[in-house]
Amino acid sequence: MIGVFHHVVIMQASIYIVFHFGIKTFLRIRSIQANSVRTKKLQFQLFVALVVQTVIPLFLMYLPNMIFTCSALLGGGIGAWANVTVVMNHIYPAIDPFVILFIIKGFRDTLIDFFLCRQKNNKFVSVISQAAKRQERSASHIIN
Repeated sequence: MIGVFHHVVIMQASIYIVFHFGIKTFLRIRSIQANSVRTKKLQFQLFVALVVQTVIPLFLMYLPNMIFTCSALLGGGIGAWANVTVVMNHIYPAIDPFVILFIIKGFRDTLIDFFLCRQKNNKFVSVISQAAKRQERSASHIIN
């Protein structure tokens, strides 16, 4: 009973800490005056990714383990369903990185371009190459 109680307390404490600091982070991000709309959008995307990456372990790790622990505590047997906790604990690390890839717009666009075999126009490269061409022209004028 002491082990089960300890397990439940640790799980509940970690959930409380995640939600407490998640709310504080949201309030802090909302109060920061960003320099540009692009920065605000990126901060919001990162916060959404953080929230989703917090919710995934709740459903894939904490909830199945809590059900398993509480059923054992209450004397109920869940039989073969106990294997669900093992499967869910192994699925979580595989799913977690995909959250960032699908929520952050830059990563998502790159994935879509990759799978649709589209070439992405990189604006930064064209600006840099145009600046380099201008420098070459001005250097050629000085030499000639």
